[in-house]
Amino acid sequence: PAKPTSGAYPGAMRAMLSLRVLLAGFSVVLIAISSFAAWYLTYSETLKTIDNMGQSFQAQILPLTRTIIQDHLLQVEALVQINKFSFRAGLLPAAPGAFLPYMFAQIRNTNFSSDVHFTSTAGGLYGYFHEAGSQGSFTMWDFDETTGNQSQWVCDELGNPTSLTWARIENSTTSVWYLAVDQSDPQSFVWTPTYPWGGQLWVTFATGAYDPSGVFRGVTGADLELNFITDFLSSQLNLGPGYSFAIIDGSYGTVVALQ
Repeated sequence: PAKPTSGAYPGAMRAMLSLRVLLAGFSVVLIAISSFAAWYLTYSETLKTIDNMGQSFQAQILPLTRTIIQDHLLQVEALVQINKFSFRAGLLPAAPGAFLPYMFAQIRNTNFSSDVHFTSTAGGLYGYFHEAGSQGSFTMWDFDETTGNQSQWVCDELGNPTSLTWARIENSTTSVWYLAVDQSDPQSFVWTPTYPWGGQLWVTFATGAYDPSGVFRGVTGADLELNFITDFLSSQLNLGPGYSFAIIDGSYGTVVALQ
């Protein structure tokens, strides 16, 4: 018989073509499944790594961070309580401006950014601010009880005012830390919520100041800049600048450090 020519058995040729298409499609699906499986396994390992890092962070870093925060808060509270005792014991001069040197002696050697201040019943704010890491960087607040003029000064390393930053009529008895203290209760004190000021986050501790006769003289307090939290976490995690952290504790409120 004659040899079949091309074009013979058209049904068989179509079947072969369909089989090739089917095999090609199956290969594509198989590659897709393999790629997904590889991605999923890698993703699962990444999730495990993230989970392990989170548990390690919680177990090691957070307790240390809590200790650092507690240490700073206790130091600030101690500064204020010493002032409260000094008022009560009659160790400070009657004129508020006269005990500014005493406040400077308190704040000059702190190793973190904070201030110590006193707000008189006349509305005057007196105190010093020390910026940590800046040798001799001090700011002083003074007040004229007669005119109601509040002023802020840049000071040298001895606390002496060198240049006036601003001066204006102010009454600090309307401030949050003053209003939050219960004047009728000598044991009253308050920690304010965190608040932004000067590009940083702060918290304030304040309590009433009473003279030896038990007369309310004003509110003494201290402000603490919270950037030390970010500095500590960055040093522990070996991170550079540009990171932000939030430490949240339901028992003590929320403390946030920004950088």
